[in-house]
Amino acid sequence: MFPVMITGHRIHHVYEKHKDDIIAQIDCELHELMDAYGDNIKIITGMALGPDQWFAELGLKYGLPVYAYIPFVGQEKFWTRMEQARYRSTLSDMKKVIVVSNVRNSKAQLERNIEMMKAAKHCIAVYDKKRTRSGTSHVINNITKYRLSLHLIDLGEYE
Repeated sequence: MFPVMITGHRIHHVYEKHKDDIIAQIDCELHELMDAYGDNIKIITGMALGPDQWFAELGLKYGLPVYAYIPFVGQEKFWTRMEQARYRSTLSDMKKVIVVSNVRNSKAQLERNIEMMKAAKHCIAVYDKKRTRSGTSHVINNITKYRLSLHLIDLGEYE
């Protein structure tokens, strides 16, 4: 299996209107990987709102095994009811759900990212270079440490 992870900022105000374009870029990269590896791809996602969930949904759509690395049980607690329902529905279709921590805090989210990087060989990053203090920037800063190849989707294009 060729394990592919995603990291990305939650899509807010500026990027929401470009959601379809961003999903299309993720989909294009996934198709390139499927051309190279066939259905021998393992999807790894943290299931946060935005790119994580879009990637999971694409993987499920193409019949690929999807592994959710969630930082803690209840990560969806403060989301809207619709977001929670979508999250839970998608989680129910996962090949495996890995809960990284029993404690709800930002450290658990960083630990989740580290576990995903350890499990992956390739990373798709939906990234805004101006956001230097985020889980996504943490992953970007550790790409070489974990020997991952990187496909960068630059959110700066959408400003």
